[in-house]
Amino acid sequence: MTGTGKDKDHKFACTHCLFNGLMDALKDFPHATYMVSEMCFFKPWYEQYSDKEFVKGLIKEGRLEIVNGGWV
Repeated sequence: MTGTGKDKDHKFACTHCLFNGLMDALKDFPHATYMVSEMCFFKPWYEQYSDKEFVKGLIKEGRLEIVNGGWV
């Protein structure tokens, strides 16, 4: 990521909103799936997310897939 610290903070804030909304959608739509490819965004969100067991369950069910695990 390039830019100032403020830009970086804004990008992380936006991705936190995205992942929070994604978890809500995956709860509401039990047949939905999602693939995560950027760990640099997923990890900080996951560390702050309160329902880690739900996320782990999605991964075990194949509804949430980490496809690359890369750090950009």
